[in-house]
Amino acid sequence: MKSGNAKPTNAILSGLKNGDQHALEELLSMYREALVASAYVILGDTAEAEDVVQEVFLKLWDKRATLEPDSQIENFLFTVVSNHCFSVLRKQKSLKLKEAKFFYGLVGSYNGSPLENAELNRQLWTAISALPPAEQKYFLLSYLDGESHKEIAERNNITTQVVKNAVWKALQKLREKLKGKV
Repeated sequence: MKSGNAKPTNAILSGLKNGDQHALEELLSMYREALVASAYVILGDTAEAEDVVQEVFLKLWDKRATLEPDSQIENFLFTVVSNHCFSVLRKQKSLKLKEAKFFYGLVGSYNGSPLENAELNRQLWTAISALPPAEQKYFLLSYLDGESHKEIAERNNITTQVVKNAVWKALQKLREKLKGKV
């Protein structure tokens, strides 16, 4: 953590609470390096660690009005970064499980040659491209980007049930289109 000519933390938090972007930049300058290192220890990926820290500072900016000037900002930042890292790891694990279930559901124990796998991949993307726009969008956000149904619903201002239904319909259509080709 840098300490040289930094303002006292209470003054920085007061500035941040009042919407001073320079206060946010100063906090970022003070803690970024240590937070990225902490995130890297958990995630094992520098780019991912930097993304987590950036997201945490964006959330801090969004929630700045709720900050108290005497807050233990250092403890808060490290806790939020750690929690966000574990959330990223859970999401990655969930995505891998979803992908495995989806592809196993499509191909069972399919074990074709690389050429056959390339053809299957082409057919899969052709089938995904033929889905109605909403089903395609929610399916890809869920299975390719690893977003939860809740995240997709919130981002698109719809209910979680609408997302679940669209993803389920997409899966049904894909299984039907690829039936017999696998």
